[in-house]
Amino acid sequence: MKTINRKTLLYKTGVEYGDYTINHVLGCSHGCMFPCYAFNLKKRFGLVKTYKDWLQPSLVSNSLELLDKELPRFKNKIKSVQLSFATDPFMMNYPEVSEMSINIIKRLNKDTDYANFDWSNFVFNLVFCATTATIVSGAMAERTKFLSYCVYSAIISAIIYPIEAHWTWGNGFLAAAGFHDFAGSACIHMVGGISALIGAKMVGPRIGKFVKGKDGKIERVNAFPGHNIPIGALGVFILWLGWYGFNGAAATSLSQLASIFVTTTIAPAIATVTCMIFTWIKFGKPDVSMCLNASLAGLVAITAPCDVTDAAGAVIIGVVAGLLVVFGVWVMDYKLHIDDPVGAVAVHCLNGIWGTIATGLFANPAVPGYAIADAAGEEMAGVFYGGGFKLLGIQFGGMCAIILWTVVMMIITFSIIKKVLGLRVTAEEEIVGLDKLEHGLDSGYAGFLTQYSADEMAEAAQAGVSIDQAVPVVAPAAS
Repeated sequence: MKTINRKTLLYKTGVEYGDYTINHVLGCSHGCMFPCYAFNLKKRFGLVKTYKDWLQPSLVSNSLELLDKELPRFKNKIKSVQLSFATDPFMMNYPEVSEMSINIIKRLNKDTDYANFDWSNFVFNLVFCATTATIVSGAMAERTKFLSYCVYSAIISAIIYPIEAHWTWGNGFLAAAGFHDFAGSACIHMVGGISALIGAKMVGPRIGKFVKGKDGKIERVNAFPGHNIPIGALGVFILWLGWYGFNGAAATSLSQLASIFVTTTIAPAIATVTCMIFTWIKFGKPDVSMCLNASLAGLVAITAPCDVTDAAGAVIIGVVAGLLVVFGVWVMDYKLHIDDPVGAVAVHCLNGIWGTIATGLFANPAVPGYAIADAAGEEMAGVFYGGGFKLLGIQFGGMCAIILWTVVMMIITFSIIKKVLGLRVTAEEEIVGLDKLEHGLDSGYAGFLTQYSADEMAEAAQAGVSIDQAVPVVAPAAS
């Protein structure tokens, strides 16, 4: 049995290229997502003609943006909002806008052979690509120039993601070898998490995050609580809903879809409960924000093996993910001293790696629609299901190839941006807030304008440090 890679699965569904289909897709891409996805499922399984359901992943992409906006502090809201528009060209909620856009496209592309171009697969991957770029913004929040955001997002979207995604989903060398990443633990989340790690390291921590002693060593790590946990929680719940489409969009049968939905439910639920119990025991109180990240960690970890793992495997994957996210945040803060405001590296990088490896451990040939085979067409199974270490070795090798590509490209990208444009805003902009000084708005909340205190303004005026001096952080002046 040969491997059926993700792109092959998508092609099986067929596509309808009529004006109604395109307008419907653009008009609903950020609106009523789940009804649209349900409508697509009815099409997919024979009730009506089919086209590919890439709508739900769009919900995931924009829920990530919602989460990244609410976990940082209130004074840095607008940058995230503008970045949403910069990285997602399909922010069109109104049918009138969609229809006008399609008419413009038609006039500009009279000679385009629409019948032979796979538009739905293009847009499907577009929203996956947007998700990859969005992950990075959370780790670099509150101190990065907006122009630099735009440039690195464009490079991820135009070069880094398309190439490594092709290796796995475009009949590339990883797909030929039998590497399995059904919905993107490695291709999307690990790549975004690695990019976030490199970016956060190169831009430096926020002022006041790490306090140094007289010997120059960091002796205290300050927490900057998110300004709106309820809305952040809403973002997580919307993400969880969207993930059913994120993982289920390439299912080829109802039985396979049901299996994917089961594992996509179990892993994040177990991860959340595991994290809650662990933080409760460790810190004396259950950590709400950490539990929210644990939900995402479970979703990230199950993304690669969601179609080949049974319920027992999903439970174990969830337990590890719930602990791994806590460990990742601790390592970032207390060992690496890298400031990640939303925990993007712990959630996406570490659990993307875990999900990729877990595929080699828990792939069960008894799961409906199972299709993992090596280059010779021989079926492979996970270590715990009698398959030996062959699949695990292939998963590890494919993961290393993607990591190497991402690390090299992102170091080059951020180095050039830092040299030419600069990555970091001035100390004054960071202290007062990017909304006010970089975007000209007092607050991201028009009904809740916040006046900056005299102490804050004096602190910003007295900062007077260059970017290089701002990176080795000192404690803010006492008010």
